[in-house]
Amino acid sequence: MLRPYLINPSLTHNSLRRSSHLLSLPKSRTVATGAPAQKRAGDISDAFVSLSRGASPIALEPRFAQLKKRLISSHEAAIAAAWPRLLSHLREQIEKLRDLGSKSVPEISFSEIAAAGASSSSNHHNPSFAASYKERGVCVVRGVLGEQEALGLKAAVRDYIRKNPHTKAFPASNPQVWELYWSPSQLRARSHPNFLSTQRYLMGFWHADDHAPVSMDHPISYADRLRLRQPGDTQFALGPHIDGGSVERWEEGGYGLGGDGRGVYSDIWRGEWEKYDPWDAGVRLGVISDLYQGVGACSMFRMAQGWLSMSNVSAGEGHLKVNPMLKGATAYVLMRPFFEAKRTLEQLGAHDYLSLENWKMESDTTVNSFYPTTDHR
Repeated sequence: MLRPYLINPSLTHNSLRRSSHLLSLPKSRTVATGAPAQKRAGDISDAFVSLSRGASPIALEPRFAQLKKRLISSHEAAIAAAWPRLLSHLREQIEKLRDLGSKSVPEISFSEIAAAGASSSSNHHNPSFAASYKERGVCVVRGVLGEQEALGLKAAVRDYIRKNPHTKAFPASNPQVWELYWSPSQLRARSHPNFLSTQRYLMGFWHADDHAPVSMDHPISYADRLRLRQPGDTQFALGPHIDGGSVERWEEGGYGLGGDGRGVYSDIWRGEWEKYDPWDAGVRLGVISDLYQGVGACSMFRMAQGWLSMSNVSAGEGHLKVNPMLKGATAYVLMRPFFEAKRTLEQLGAHDYLSLENWKMESDTTVNSFYPTTDHR
């Protein structure tokens, strides 16, 4: 069976972007007249610590310790009370996901999307699929392209690479990820009517105030690199990471610049992570997710991340791995720097590691403990 097309919102763990993202184009935006800073050239290994030999996380500046204090100022007690609720939620979810296995990721066929008219209206969503997708933050859409059409795109892009041997790739000894963004195959995939219909359908899960300067009916494509991974390869393996910014998520000048002045994660910082709405597009419009011009950073608001498959794959041969706990995982990543584990995950295992007895709130914020458990980009 043809490998499926996968979508997952930007806050979930995800693997390498392949063909396109769901992007929402603001109805109006001021364009800076000055020339933007140019990011340094590199390959995929420059964007991920897990691929950079000998690289280690960079210690953050002391100002981040003060930032930690400001984020939860006057809400310390609420944060302390929220952490046990979150740990309990995560333990329950982990057990549930362990039982469900791959069934935890909702699936829908493209034929069903086509039958719904590819409308972005929530009235056209399959209720069972919609509920699961909004909870999990990831889905599989099957049959977006026919198998022969997808394999044809793959054959054509291989031919393009052969004709352009100068294309930078990683790893050099056995290339599997190319710094290739505008090949004919990539352009055909991004502009395919079925692909665009799938994007429009999934954009319909987002919402925003009627006055928010954003359109959720007109997808645009984010050009990304190409991956042709060899089955069973172990050279190219990304560690757990989150796209759409790194330390910017904690910064007042990053995700703190939410559309209504409260910031994207204000509910979490108030100790009310259960109220956090990861599908509110309006509050994300002011976010600056690339404060440091990182090689892997992007300034655009990306509603989701898509992977258009062009081949067959078996488990363990390079398939996408995701964390299907959208709200809980987000809250954990953001709140984790404010708490200390008494014993490590390796020492205890996942269930006991998340027990309340294993945690204490920091008595004093430190720089090192603020560093998030994602690739610093």
